[in-house]
Amino acid sequence: MIDVLTLNYNDSSTTINFVKSVESYRCVGRILVVDNCSTDDSLNLLKKLESDRVLVISNDKNGGYGAGNNLGIRYLYNNLRSNFILLANPDVVVEESVLECVCTFLKENDDYAIAAPVMTDLNGKIQYNTAFKIPTLWSFLMSFELLLSKTFKPFKYEDAILERKPFVDVCAVSGSMFMMNVEKMVKYGMFDENVFLYCEEHILGVKLAKAGVKTALLTSLRFIHNHSVSIGKSYKSIFSRNKILNASRIYVLKKYYNANSVVLFIARILSKVNLLESFLVDVIKRWI
Repeated sequence: MIDVLTLNYNDSSTTINFVKSVESYRCVGRILVVDNCSTDDSLNLLKKLESDRVLVISNDKNGGYGAGNNLGIRYLYNNLRSNFILLANPDVVVEESVLECVCTFLKENDDYAIAAPVMTDLNGKIQYNTAFKIPTLWSFLMSFELLLSKTFKPFKYEDAILERKPFVDVCAVSGSMFMMNVEKMVKYGMFDENVFLYCEEHILGVKLAKAGVKTALLTSLRFIHNHSVSIGKSYKSIFSRNKILNASRIYVLKKYYNANSVVLFIARILSKVNLLESFLVDVIKRWI
């Protein structure tokens, strides 16, 4: 059986719709909703979902995406002995047959910790960040500035890689939805709770690669991500989202790339450029 974990923050309506959409799936066991210390009435509304299959717990503080999901993973592993967990944003749509195929892959391939279908938008268009590379230090640095990131695309796999085989090995997959071998996740991975939002998959990919376990993208399978519905409700401007993103990127440089003072200085300059660009984009959007 597959246990499902989803994280809620001030978006109970989206979360409730997601829970109801997967609750009838025969391959799904327990569904755990972690309310990440919402400031609205989410927790009370979510508690109404509770049943023998749907569990709702709350975090005592909002430590971000990683901390909230770590709480849920540990709860399912320690209390319910979960073997496979589908970690999913509440703004995704996935068919039962897809979940069954992903779970079968993990059962049959013990050297993989994570597997995921290909992410599409509402129109079925494949999203470039369905899977991504772990870039070199300097390539990662180029991702700070908006124009450079569009030019160098340090994280992007070539689109052709998505069509060659039933599955491909990748460095990391989108955190919007993936399935995990829980034992391997607990032993080798888990999210770094020092980042509040963004870069979580990047860090997880580095950890798993270091441990010698793999991540797979199942290229014949699809799921829909109604991108940034939840994040967009909490952080409406590009400036506010990129401010958090840049802080996470600088942390990654320090912790996982062992960046020296020169690299960090350049990173902070590029971060300021990024925020200026983000502010201008927000202004233009308000005028259009």
